Amino acid sequence: MAAAIKDKRFQWNKGDKIENLIRCLANFKAQMEYKNVDFNADKVKQYEAVREAMARIYEEEPTFFGPPVITPMPAPVDQVDEGEWLKFREDRRSIRR
Repeated sequence: MAAAIKDKRFQWNKGDKIENLIRCLANFKAQMEYKNVDFNADKVKQYEAVREAMARIYEEEPTFFGPPVITPMPAPVDQVDEGEWLKFREDRRSIRR
């Protein structure tokens, strides 16, 4: 039982995670240079782009980087009825599993 839990721990030094991270950052930098935008100007977009790219690479391990695509709320929370909200929450839970 303890071995199963230990196998699921995230470690950068296992496999080629570091190389993939560097490759994802380099790809994002190339895209920003193509658009003539500063690579470090928007850290939130940078982190999100790298997280999505890593999530696509490691789809079999969704707990590490989350889902490749995050589904936005259909409307502001105060305008969503209870049925839609429950469906949205259930969809999000199924993605995390």
